[in-house]
Amino acid sequence: MDFLFENNLSDNFALLEIKTHRKDLLKASTYRKPDVYSSSDELSGGINQCLDQKGTFIKEFGRENKSYDPKCILVIGLKNSLNKNQAKRFELLRANQKNLDNVNFDELLSKLEGLYKVVTGK
Repeated sequence: MDFLFENNLSDNFALLEIKTHRKDLLKASTYRKPDVYSSSDELSGGINQCLDQKGTFIKEFGRENKSYDPKCILVIGLKNSLNKNQAKRFELLRANQKNLDNVNFDELLSKLEGLYKVVTGK
C-alpha cells in the first residue's frame, strides 16, 4: 500500500496503491477470438495486492480502530493506450470489481484538469 487515507466523516479508510502509467492493462493478444482480452499480469497482480492489503488492514488495524469495509483504489496504466475492443473489455472488468476502484493515469489527469477549471474558472 502506498497511501492510507482516513475519512473522519464516515469513520472509514481508503487504501491507495499506485503503479506506473507504463503498466499494461490488458494483454496484447486476444484470449478468445474475436475480441476477448485477458487482464495483464500487472493489472491482476495490482488488484490482488490491493485486496490482500485490505484483508491485512482489516485484521490488524480494524481490531482496535473503527473501520467499515475500507475502499481500495488502484492507479495504473493509461486507458487511451487501449484499442476500441480492449477499452470495452476493460470497462466490463472494471465495472464488475466490487471492492476496488481502478483509475488510470489519463483519467486522473482529466479529472484534475476539470477540477482545476471549476476552482479557477479557467
